[in-house]
Amino acid sequence: MGGLFADEATQAEWATDAQLPRLIAFERALTEALIAVGDVSEQDGATALTSLDNFAPDIPGLREGVAKDGLVVPALVRQMRDACTAPKAIHTGSTSQDLLDTVLVQTLEAIRSLHCARLAEVITAISALADRYGTTELMGRTRMQAALPITAAYRLNTWRAPLQRLQTDGEALAADLKVIQFGGPVGDRGTFSAKADDIAAHMAAALGARDDGCWHTDRSLIVRFGNWQSMISGALGKIGTDLCLMAQQGIDEVKIAGGGASSAMAHKANPIRAELLVTLAHYNAAQMGALHNTLVHEQERSGAMWALEWMVLPPITVTAGRALSAASEVLGQIERIGPRS
Repeated sequence: MGGLFADEATQAEWATDAQLPRLIAFERALTEALIAVGDVSEQDGATALTSLDNFAPDIPGLREGVAKDGLVVPALVRQMRDACTAPKAIHTGSTSQDLLDTVLVQTLEAIRSLHCARLAEVITAISALADRYGTTELMGRTRMQAALPITAAYRLNTWRAPLQRLQTDGEALAADLKVIQFGGPVGDRGTFSAKADDIAAHMAAALGARDDGCWHTDRSLIVRFGNWQSMISGALGKIGTDLCLMAQQGIDEVKIAGGGASSAMAHKANPIRAELLVTLAHYNAAQMGALHNTLVHEQERSGAMWALEWMVLPPITVTAGRALSAASEVLGQIERIGPRS
């Protein structure tokens, strides 16, 4: 079913080819910061940076490490240090969560940018339909019963307005996601003593981000991003629902080209893309309960809730990405809005 539900561009941001350069960039920024504050010598630091620039991971070995350790960082750091003659200049004082959370927000920023661009495309497509069919009269329906006449422009604006607000929300998220994670093993930066804040400042500058202190157990930013994704799929699900109802035989207020075929009833043209928007909206809505559970970390780190976040967040983003592409597809297939003449 990958052709129906998959979104390759969003999924690619979670893939090894995208994640590995971000992981290496974090370790490089940390080594540069350790050099800057004098915790690593210039010679050892230069050796480590050269080694990181030329690092070629053993991917099967990393997979084995994930299965054994529950996350990739221990195996990754071992490989990085084994390949370097100054191993103490790599990952010193940091912890797995510092690395993975920093890479996570970088991944979410890439997805945010992609999805904001797609939101703009969907909004433009709705505006084009409003320009073409806006003055057409439709029957307004409340509780799925005929109520009073409305214009197509009115209904189209009920589709467009939430997406415009979500685009604004997405642009605002850009600044929030430009942050590093840096707390050390228990989040208090104790492994770096008085130099911790200086190290964090150097790292943030190198990564084009800022230091907001440690947020190991504060997952509110991550949940807020997931909420934004679910709101996108939900708003698009409303469009899909309206299109399905408008396309019903006996109502026939929209014509959508390229409908899906039935194996038993050749006369049918099923509104597959519109139905898909409804499915994707309900899927993401169901995932939000799991994502909100990840806010409940015990003490200074929860392995269980952290892993739950990894399970549910990537599919939420892929689902929102697929909803955006499917919305563009179905809006582009509309050949008529209004009663058949």
